[in-house]
Amino acid sequence: MQTMTATAVKESFDEILKNIQDDNEPIFVIGNEKAMVMVSAEYWKSVEETAFLSQDVEMRKDILEGLNTPLSECIPESEIDKHPTSPCL
Repeated sequence: MQTMTATAVKESFDEILKNIQDDNEPIFVIGNEKAMVMVSAEYWKSVEETAFLSQDVEMRKDILEGLNTPLSECIPESEIDKHPTSPCL
């Protein structure tokens, strides 16, 4: 994550905004007394979704189960609609 001063961000805000949107990389901004992180809307949405899913204990269990399921035990992608309760979705 790139770090910049608030003054540097002010001087080239349009370019920085475009870079954040294009690269989807956050920028850590240091002010005189406080700091912040600038992120794209796409990045922020993924953070919110991750936080939401992490708070749901059952969902977290399902995600971990899916991550630990070998691909050999998953159904083919072409058959997903036929198996809506598959742990590999």
